[in-house]
Amino acid sequence: MITLKKIVVAYDGSEHSKKALDWASKFAVASQAAIHVVMVLVPSSLLVGVDYAGVCFSEDLKELAEREISEKLAEARAFCEEKKLQVTTETLFGNVVDEILHYVQSCNADMVICGTRGLGGFEGLLVGSVAHKLVTYLPVPVMVIK
Repeated sequence: MITLKKIVVAYDGSEHSKKALDWASKFAVASQAAIHVVMVLVPSSLLVGVDYAGVCFSEDLKELAEREISEKLAEARAFCEEKKLQVTTETLFGNVVDEILHYVQSCNADMVICGTRGLGGFEGLLVGSVAHKLVTYLPVPVMVIK
């Protein structure tokens, strides 16, 4: 039998990530594991233009995105706490796959659970690009929930 101590859930508030969190909660109950819910704020989502000095970010847009992430993570936390689970939430900043990889390594996670598709486009894809890259590059088992 596999013993899980830490499960990371790649979360973005989409229906698929909510299903992933639900599955993680079931594993956590069965193995008394802690759940780490992470969301990544992607810098390119904050671009408002380019000047001669380089890329410009909108601080207002960043505040709005951080507030939205905070609200989604609060919902995820409430879901886990309702089930009496140990939960940690974290906002990461950067490339989604790189940030999740670093987080998984730094907290010594045993498993990652994510949805097949997040909030991105490309409806026709069976598995989203983030899920595909997580399966490819993470050093721990990855469960992809549809």
